[in-house]
Amino acid sequence: MYELKTGNGEMVSTNTGFGEYADDGSIGEYTPRVAFQISEDQAAQEKLQELIQRY
Repeated sequence: MYELKTGNGEMVSTNTGFGEYADDGSIGEYTPRVAFQISEDQAAQEKLQELIQRY
């Protein structure tokens, strides 16, 4: 499980944390300003494991 951490009060949108690759697979003009990181929320990690165990 990953989460996007931004500064307190920072404006975000639905594309925050995402970027764009060019058609040839290289990094495009629009790159993310912030990166996703592994969540430290242990309850969320456990719930994710519970959900994917079925598959």
